[in-house]
Amino acid sequence: MQTNEDPKVVMRPAPHRLRVVFGEQTIADSAQALVMDETDHPPVYYFPMSDVRMDLLEPTDLGST
Repeated sequence: MQTNEDPKVVMRPAPHRLRVVFGEQTIADSAQALVMDETDHPPVYYFPMSDVRMDLLEPTDLGST
């Protein structure tokens, strides 16, 4: 079902501290994360790179647009 409204995107500060844990490792921990709310989509969370353990991540050939 389509709506006549234009899609809306809103970026806002996350309302609370966010953590990403995999196994027993904390991958990200931030009180500065952002939430992107977009019409007809679930929220997406963005972490500052300084709050992410980049040394625990591996590059892939995948991406997003």
